[in-house]
Amino acid sequence: MACERLHTDGPQDQKHPQRSCGDCFGYMAPTGIRAFGFFKKPADLNMTQLRPESISQNPIFHFFLIIKQMKFSKNIILKFLPAIALLFACTYHVDAQKGEFGLRLMPTFSAFELQTSSGGKVKGEVTLGFGIGELLGFNFSEHIGVQGEVIYSSVSQKYKEQNVERRVNLRYLNIPLLLSLNTGKTKLVNLNIVGGPQIGISAGSNLSRPVAITRPQSRTIRKERRYRALLTARASISVSTPRALFVWAWDTVGS
Repeated sequence: MACERLHTDGPQDQKHPQRSCGDCFGYMAPTGIRAFGFFKKPADLNMTQLRPESISQNPIFHFFLIIKQMKFSKNIILKFLPAIALLFACTYHVDAQKGEFGLRLMPTFSAFELQTSSGGKVKGEVTLGFGIGELLGFNFSEHIGVQGEVIYSSVSQKYKEQNVERRVNLRYLNIPLLLSLNTGKTKLVNLNIVGGPQIGISAGSNLSRPVAITRPQSRTIRKERRYRALLTARASISVSTPRALFVWAWDTVGS
């Protein structure tokens, strides 16, 4: 596995050392979480799945609240659009027979360790980022299906080195292709397990340092794109009734 730390250039913004170029960006270490949820909902809305993911040694959690099996009605969508927008992290699925389509909006919380050019370590503060994505799935039966996803996420990190504040911005594109196994897709209780390969792409990064309030200084710390093959897996149990949904979910991503 590549270096798990992000290298910076010290307080003088000197030339990026060659030893920190290439594979210096850690990516998707294994992690897992258990989540319990009990959500009030109307009969037309079926919420499922709280999903975390991780980037680098310290987790970056992408919180998903997936909304599926929504009846594609204009009145229903207009009625619940403000509530959905306030959730910040949401995905809704439109089911058409055996096909599924979903859109996601998700916040990301990041905090990772950086290594300076002099060999020192700097810990950053937890900061809020964002992620968007879409998924397309097809169910061969009640028990087997496939789904592909495209997820774009942007994470940033503030840190101080020798009383100089800097910000690191990272952008990623994840493309997983997953096999979905269900005990019963339309049943009251469904155990869902998905797993498969995933391609992770670095979509860009930069390091910025404010010189003045109105004149920030920014520099790209890596120009070339990096590709990484990963394995991802996710498990969830959902109990759906006309009024509520109980969810237990666990997710892991590794390389």
